[in-house]
Parts: sequence; C-alpha cells; structure tokens
Amino acid sequence: MACVNSDKTIELMMNNEYFKDASTFLQKTASNIIEEAINIKAVESILFFALGMERILKGILYDLNPIYVYKNQDFKNTVSILYKDRLADNYGKNKEISNTPDADVLSFKLSLLRAKSISQTTEKYTSLLFSLSNFRDIIAHTTLSSLDLSKAKKMLLRDFFPLLKKYSDELNIPLSYFVGPHERKLVSISIENQEFVEEKLKLKIDSHQNRWEGVRNNLSFIEKMKIKTANAIQSSDIKRDSFYELMPCPACENDALLLINIDYDYSDGHAAQTGAFVSKLKCLFCHLIIEDYDEIDHLKLNALLTPEEDMEF
Repeated sequence: MACVNSDKTIELMMNNEYFKDASTFLQKTASNIIEEAINIKAVESILFFALGMERILKGILYDLNPIYVYKNQDFKNTVSILYKDRLADNYGKNKEISNTPDADVLSFKLSLLRAKSISQTTEKYTSLLFSLSNFRDIIAHTTLSSLDLSKAKKMLLRDFFPLLKKYSDELNIPLSYFVGPHERKLVSISIENQEFVEEKLKLKIDSHQNRWEGVRNNLSFIEKMKIKTANAIQSSDIKRDSFYELMPCPACENDALLLINIDYDYSDGHAAQTGAFVSKLKCLFCHLIIEDYDEIDHLKLNALLTPEEDMEF
C-alpha cells in the first residue's frame, strides 16, 4: 500500500470536500466516545457518525467522478454545476445546458448502494451502514423514542473505530484525519466492547440445528411451516416497502425467509424505488432469526440481492 502521506493522498483530501466534511463530523463523534459522553450525547454522536459516513460514501463517488453524487447526472444538468467557469459566455442560450440545474445530491442509502459497487469496505459493512442510515432517518424525521439507544451506543463503542480504520486503509487517508488524535483510546474502547460475531453465530446456528433435529420427523409440523412460508412469500408481493425472498437456512437448510426492505427516493412528491437491503432472515422450521447488522454482514446476505439497477419490484 502506498504511503498515506503521499502527495496524491494529500491532494485527494484537499480537493474532495466530502472527505473534509466527513473529518469534521467524525472527529466530533470520536471526541464524544473517548470522553465517555455518549450516555448523554448518544443522539448527537450517532447523528454525527451518520453524517460523517454519508460524506465518506459521497466522497468515494465524487473521487470516481464528481457527476456521480448528483441525483440528475445528465450533461444538461451537471455541466453548469461542475464546469460553469469553462462554459462559453452565451451558454444561457444553449438548449443543451440548463440555466436552472438541479443540485440535489444522493441520499445516504442511494450513496451506499452505488458506493458498495466500487468500495470493498462499503460492500463488507453494508448492513452496518444501512442501520446507521436508519438511525439518522429516525433522528431527522420521527420521535426520538423510536431510536434504539442501546443499539446506537453499541455501534458507537464497538464499530466506529474498526469501520473508520478499514476506510482509512482502503482510501489511503491517515486515520487521524477521521478520528483526530484519539486512535489509541478508541482501539481500547472498541476491544472492550467487541463481540466475536463468528462465535456468536456458531452458537446460535448450533442451537437451532439441535432444535430442528427435534422436529425434523414431525411431518405435520413440517407441512404447516411449508404452507406458512409459502403464504409469507405470496403476501409479501402486495407490500409497499418490503418483500420476502427464499434462501437455504444456515442452520437447518430448509427454505428461510429473507426480509428485504425497499429504499425509496422522493422528488417532487413522487417516490421512486432505488434499491433494497436485507433486514432479517427468519426460518419458520428451526426458528432461527438473524437481524443484527453484524450477523447480516458476516453472512453476506446483502450479496444475495440482484444489483439495484437490474431489480424489478
């Protein structure tokens, strides 16, 4: 890996305002964590974390091509936003160039959907970032009583540092740019709060394998679960914001239900479906449930989805 202090890296940070903005929000988050302030600043901390990560995702897209951060990526729209200083004096008379360009940028989730196609870290932590985006949406749009503070605090204490370390390595940007001078303290906090997902999943899957062994010869039970599973698939077709797909259960290998949330982008009062994320795996045969973002990411359940541009809901 190239030296993180290379001229190219410094130039990248200076020219990409999204990374600079990310640094501002993430260093505030880091300060709250190391000062043990998240018990009284949990909402502020998770919001800063979300705002910072949204900027990183947009920064990745911007670095690839600045056009990719905008909702409307047409030449007619973006040329006057990004290259106005290069346009001819009479560009306003050119019908191929908009005089009132739409400068709206991508949402967090749409940035996530696009960035994960070019960023291995984003692909690996899709469910974590999806959950973080949901936390941000709750804070911005609904009552704070809807926010699961225990999960938000766990994410801050356990996952903040490892996630930023991965992005630092991938983007070749010094970790201190995102977390300030707090690396050593953040490492200790993260280690203290780690749950080894491999061990946690193994215990859970083993338990449900044993549960399946106790009912696998109960043909009446199996037939009922087949019918319930089929009904769940059929009824999900009429739902607006989620649907089920089938996949082999990691514990009993029967058909399990993969609950997929559809993401929407809203513009001018219209909702457009932009993609989807796995939010839960549920098996009716052995009662295995996978819904924690670290478990979803570890099992790579989001990788089972069709790419959003090819998906038909």
